[in-house]
Amino acid sequence: MHLQQHQQIMQSIEYASIIQQAMMSTSSQVMSDSLNDWCLAWQPRDCVGGDCYAFKTTADGWLAVVIDCTGHGVPGAFMTLIFASALEQALVTCPPNDPAQLLQIINRYIKNTLGQQQNSDSTSNDGCDIIAVHMNNATHGLPWASARMAAFLLTQNDSEVSPLAADRMGVGYTDTPYDYVWTNHQLTLAPQDMFFTTTDGLTDQIGGERRIMFGKRRLQAALLRHRALPMPALAQQLQQEHQRYQGQDRKS
Repeated sequence: MHLQQHQQIMQSIEYASIIQQAMMSTSSQVMSDSLNDWCLAWQPRDCVGGDCYAFKTTADGWLAVVIDCTGHGVPGAFMTLIFASALEQALVTCPPNDPAQLLQIINRYIKNTLGQQQNSDSTSNDGCDIIAVHMNNATHGLPWASARMAAFLLTQNDSEVSPLAADRMGVGYTDTPYDYVWTNHQLTLAPQDMFFTTTDGLTDQIGGERRIMFGKRRLQAALLRHRALPMPALAQQLQQEHQRYQGQDRKS
């Protein structure tokens, strides 16, 4: 009886994975149609998960959003659905080249949906870390806003990877002010510049002889080592290094 119940649960989760992947498949296709040299790695730890992404074309370029929602597995997957709805609503009223305002609208949507106002009696305290990036194809201007999400820039002639600014305030949580205003940052990309962002699913994995996190320094060093590769090959090398670091405790 217990085995049958376990099989039913796993079948449900596996099908939920199909739904979650389908939700993001449009973004993957748009990326493929819009970008010349790019990479994407999405590997949920528990078949489904709380990390997701969105990519949309705009009148003057494109918008990319990477999200790390509270929790793993099914709870995290539920949060990605709430986020997807929040993003669609935000884009109705907010121009895509104003990432900070997008985060503000998403913050309000999550707090309203889950009843997570400050001093409320809500039993949940869920939200996400987000980075939203807009690219203007004509000017190569790239405004971004980040809520605790790591991102890096490596220009063609740099000898080091530069971390990009992020607000230390998550989106949607009970303690996040309803009217919090995230910061818009701006840079202009040149040909061969590399923009890279990741959730903590990459940096926080434990491994190595000392059993410590992979961390941002190892990530930055790997980006420097493989900077000359096309982005798909760079992603492959980075994943292999990450797996070797985790050793026998690797989590996919």
